[in-house]
Amino acid sequence: MKSTGEVMGIDFEFGSAVAKALISSGLNLNRGSGVLLSVADKDKSDLRYLLEDLSKTDSKLFATEGTAKAIAEFGLRVNQIPKKIDEGHPNVLDIIENGSVGAVINTITRDRETL
Repeated sequence: MKSTGEVMGIDFEFGSAVAKALISSGLNLNRGSGVLLSVADKDKSDLRYLLEDLSKTDSKLFATEGTAKAIAEFGLRVNQIPKKIDEGHPNVLDIIENGSVGAVINTITRDRETL
């Protein structure tokens, strides 16, 4: 198997799984760093816990359409970007490649693909 540098956190609760993944990655998110979120519908209700912590770091939030809508409903500013690279620029690939984000949080359902 080829290593991609990915880490994963597993738990029954969304917030705990994300915390485990961040700890295992050794990620030290700098204040104001961008974070890209694309979260499955089943996890959107748990986003508020993660967003509370991210708001303390002054992170700039980027999100795909459905996730951006959920974040906006929590009253936070978010930059909505296209998930698919043929749907416009900047898209998820652009902001990862240009260094706009320091972390990507992506959850999926069994019938959907990852970013």
